[in-house]
Amino acid sequence: VTITNLNSVAITGIAFTDSYPANLVNAATPGLINTCGGAASAVPGGTQLTLNGGTVAAASSCTVSVSVTSAIAGSYNNSTGVVTTTNAGNGGPASDTLTVNAIVASFNVVESGGHPATGRIFTKIAGQSMVVDIVARDGANNIAPGFTGTVSVELVDNSGGGACTALP
Repeated sequence: VTITNLNSVAITGIAFTDSYPANLVNAATPGLINTCGGAASAVPGGTQLTLNGGTVAAASSCTVSVSVTSAIAGSYNNSTGVVTTTNAGNGGPASDTLTVNAIVASFNVVESGGHPATGRIFTKIAGQSMVVDIVARDGANNIAPGFTGTVSVELVDNSGGGACTALP
């Protein structure tokens, strides 16, 4: 939550409560950051962020932020309550859309279009091109959308059998 003061004097006594939409909670380690002073609070596993007694200098801004998590990936419309002050009247609520990406628990390499949990690669001919899908999966073996990292795939020759680490 960023609070901006366009006035020529400091704003004092800033307070707000941000009660999150359903399924959002403060992370186990909330990583609360408060540049507004006063008392900010975000209880681990809690469903809100609060600030009481904050101050923002003239022609400046301050920020209160926290890490949140959800067991359900998706977009969440989040709005604070009214932002109150002791010397500058009340401001409207702050709002934004939070996007929670699914946690990637594992990856699977499957034939193109194969099932993300049970799919596999069938025998291929060495030296011939092939098309496969690399699927990011969540803990329930469903596709985990939103993964943007890098994944390495190693192909091995299992014609002689044995442990994968010993194969060419």
